[in-house]
Amino acid sequence: MVKFTESYISKLQPDTNKARYEIQDEGCPGLYCRVTDKGAKTYCFFRRINGKLKRVTIAKTCDINLKDARKQALEYYTQISNGIDPNKEKQKLKNEICLADLFSKYIEEHGKKYTKQSTWKENQNIYNRYLLPWKNKTLISITRDDIEKLHTKLSRENGIYAANSTLTLIKHIFNKAIEWGWQGNNPAIGIKKLKEKSRDRYLQPDEIVRFFNALSSSINDTTRDFFYMLIYTGQRRSNVLSMSWDDISLKNKIWHIPDTKNGEPLNVPLVNKAVDILTDRYAKKDNNISWVFPSNTSISGHLEEPKKAWKNILEEANIADLRIHDIRRTLGSYQAISGSSLHIIGKSLGHKSTQATEIYARLSQDPVRASMEKAIDMIESFTYQDTDGASDEKK
Repeated sequence: MVKFTESYISKLQPDTNKARYEIQDEGCPGLYCRVTDKGAKTYCFFRRINGKLKRVTIAKTCDINLKDARKQALEYYTQISNGIDPNKEKQKLKNEICLADLFSKYIEEHGKKYTKQSTWKENQNIYNRYLLPWKNKTLISITRDDIEKLHTKLSRENGIYAANSTLTLIKHIFNKAIEWGWQGNNPAIGIKKLKEKSRDRYLQPDEIVRFFNALSSSINDTTRDFFYMLIYTGQRRSNVLSMSWDDISLKNKIWHIPDTKNGEPLNVPLVNKAVDILTDRYAKKDNNISWVFPSNTSISGHLEEPKKAWKNILEEANIADLRIHDIRRTLGSYQAISGSSLHIIGKSLGHKSTQATEIYARLSQDPVRASMEKAIDMIESFTYQDTDGASDEKK
């Protein structure tokens, strides 16, 4: 028995006197590495049940890293302990399954167990947005050409980031299918991501006037208030969409986000404009609904993807090349323009910085709120200037 390391596994040599041999990992119960006389190395899981040896092949060492092999071995250990035969589960996957079934298994048995909630939820969103048309396709029917065409289409219609994120998810899904026993090849292997450029787009002063005017004339109060909250909090779209009344203290002007993209909770100071909107929505809310921005049509129960509303607002405001995420960047930009320090901006936007963590921890919410209020005042001042200018022209 040896405690495996990547280096140790890479140095294992075949024994020409044996067809194969196995070495057990000291760091994980039941995990073995099998080496054949041809030099092929495979991670396997072994466990005796009622005196009978149960063996499950995990994957070749070149197709999976040691960390993931240990995770899979522990999963098999749990399955067997619960009376589930991993080989039978793998056999189910060997029979042709559709993408929807595989993705469901991927989320339940991999995403929710081994990734952050924000990560698997984002993968769920990517699947819902871009891969649903393929839900009934069998894995074997999805070709490299299909994926390349989808990648190109998404980059053209939805942007490079959406295209690359979808490509990455497809690769992960197929890799898991192979790990779980599917006998096909990953058709996404070898398709290169498009080069992503860092983006610095935010609302310019003249655009702010038109944007606020378009928002104020929005027919749907829920989507209108959602976009206002993006501006007034500077938080990510996914967090604002799933904003819950349970996480809001109107008295203390604090919104607690339990799970953020960087894996840590965040307390967001609420500026007065945000408190006004939330107070008004709270007074009108249904007592049985916990979401700030509820939806009667979404599975989650809250607003999911206001793409149509966003498109209408941009068309009415005559603004081009603006994404929803750019609203978050707008608050940070005007905080910087108004003289706020990078530490304050990072604190208000929930950025994670190892160098500034100690400073962030010492900051109170008051200077952060003051910085955000100052930036909001600057943003909205452009609307006042436009009104004054219009009045002068009429005179």
